[in-house]
Parts: sequence; C-alpha cells; structure tokens
Amino acid sequence: VKKILIEMEDQKQNYEQKAKEAIQKMIEEKLQAEQQLQNSQRSLAVTKEDCALWKEHYDVLKAEWTEMNKAHSDLKSNLHFSCKGIEKNQELHQALGNLENKHAELCLKISTLEVDNKLKAEHIDAIEGIMRKGNMRVFSPE
Repeated sequence: VKKILIEMEDQKQNYEQKAKEAIQKMIEEKLQAEQQLQNSQRSLAVTKEDCALWKEHYDVLKAEWTEMNKAHSDLKSNLHFSCKGIEKNQELHQALGNLENKHAELCLKISTLEVDNKLKAEHIDAIEGIMRKGNMRVFSPE
C-alpha cells in the first residue's frame, strides 16, 4: 500500500508538474497573443493614420483636379470664342479688302469721269466759241 501511495504521490506530482508546465505554456501563449494583439492594434492605428493622410491627399488632388478641369473647360471655351473671333476678323478683313477694291474702282471711275467731264466742258466751250463767232445764240440751261 505504501508503494502504491508513493507511486500515486509520484503520479500526482507528475500530473501537477505537467499541469504547471501546461499552465505556464498557456500563460506564455496568452502573453504572446496579447503581444500580437498589441502589435496588431499599433499596426491598425498606424494604418488608420496612413489612411487618413491618403484620404486627405486624395481630397486635395480631387479638388485640384476639379479646378484644373474647370480651367480646362474655361480655356477650351475661350479658345472656341477666340477661333470664332479670328474667323469673324478674317471675314471682316476680307470684306475690308473688297471695300478697298471697290473704292479703288470707284476712284478710277471718278477720275475717268472727271477727265471725260473736263473734255466735254472744253468741247462745249469750243462749240460756244465757234457759235459766238458766227453770232449764234447759245442756249444755256440757266
């Protein structure tokens, strides 16, 4: 009986030792899990900060993109109006050239008519002179 008690005592101590080792191992695993949890929480906090920074950067870039898109639209519109203005300017320049050509033609006609008028006036003066010499009366429209 004493031998059995000693064996049982040994088994009890053996079980207690194994239980202590298992508990110690569980405590170590728990500490490791807690350490991993803390590391994960720190990592999560850093990731959240990074996310906030990237979101802020995204918002800034989005605002800049919106401004640039509006500026692009404004420039495109201005270019369109400028092109229309250039076309209108070209049309006006062409019309001015046509008017200048017409003016030159009219000036040439005026000059031709003035020369013709002068020749006719000289001719009329010559005829009146001949008629005066021949005592003929000249009818004047006056």
